[in-house]
Amino acid sequence: MAARIRAHEWAQTPLGPLELWPHVLRTTVDIMLAMPGPATVLWGPQHVQLYNDAYIAIARKRHPSLLGRPVAEGWPDVYEAVISPLLEEARAGRATRLTTFAVPLHGEDGPEERVFDTDWMSVTSSI
Repeated sequence: MAARIRAHEWAQTPLGPLELWPHVLRTTVDIMLAMPGPATVLWGPQHVQLYNDAYIAIARKRHPSLLGRPVAEGWPDVYEAVISPLLEEARAGRATRLTTFAVPLHGEDGPEERVFDTDWMSVTSSI
């Protein structure tokens, strides 16, 4: 995913050209890419999605089209019921841990329920 992120046409996304990204975004993406488990970063007011190699198993056929898109566009089937409430908690400064969390998704062969363990948080500078 590091190579895909470097090659992506970021100027066509809400994040703008890669060379103009703030240092904190570049560092956050570097940390996310180094994580061994599935990880995603939702950046900016539109929650533009970036993710690591392990996340491809979650994205499945949505990969690679999720990269650089607002999360609401990439996950429309679960955005309102699942993702939006988690984002609200993160924006309020509350980290959220979900274990054995069932999510109904539109799968490759129709509706499917997938179970996740996940942590959500918002990172802002506190120092």
